[in-house]
Amino acid sequence: MSSIRLRLLKWLVAPILVVNLGAAALTYLLAWTPAQLAFDEGLRAAAGALAARVQSAGPGALHEASPAAD
Repeated sequence: MSSIRLRLLKWLVAPILVVNLGAAALTYLLAWTPAQLAFDEGLRAAAGALAARVQSAGPGALHEASPAAD
């Protein structure tokens, strides 16, 4: 015969595991979304800064580099 503690442990392991996995997934999504938005905004700002320095010249493009970049 098994003890009440052992039966209770067996009965609660699966629900506790499901709740913990769900909480981990929710935490991941809540952290990932703002981080992804911030990354996208930074990338958009860098692309805008680069686009301001590039001029279209027919089939190619000309880039105006600063003397420090050379």
